[in-house]
Amino acid sequence: MVDDPIRVSWRDEWYFDYGAEELKDAAQKKVDHHKKRLEHWEGEHQSLREKYIESVQESAKNATEKEAREAEEWANALMYADAESAGGAQFRVASSSMSSMPQPRRKEIMGDPEVYAELQKALGKVQEHKGRIETFSRWVQLFERDKGNFRRLTYSDVVFFGL
Repeated sequence: MVDDPIRVSWRDEWYFDYGAEELKDAAQKKVDHHKKRLEHWEGEHQSLREKYIESVQESAKNATEKEAREAEEWANALMYADAESAGGAQFRVASSSMSSMPQPRRKEIMGDPEVYAELQKALGKVQEHKGRIETFSRWVQLFERDKGNFRRLTYSDVVFFGL
């Protein structure tokens, strides 16, 4: 066989015969593998979730303390402006000067961004393994119904089932 310079591999033209029982066993091994990985990633997800919640709580505590200081400073500035404005005409001046004072802003509460990124990765892995469990479970069911038959698989099929 001479290698075609255009074709990188002849694997697309190769076929392999496998019995339904062997394919069912291979699919079941995939189910078992992904169940173990799912269990691992669910544990990671739970741990990271708790860690992220703690980081959000710490951020909220710090934000609350900072907001309290800013609000106190703003209130002091208002009292100072009110003390200077004794009377109607002066009140308008104080009111306009108060509008130019920086007002306390609400802070967006965020947890640790690195923990959040890890949490998202873990969630993605949980979803990935759930999907693979569902996929290979269906193959197990199909091959169970196909007992005694042989299937012709391509190289990609063999890789997919881990044969």
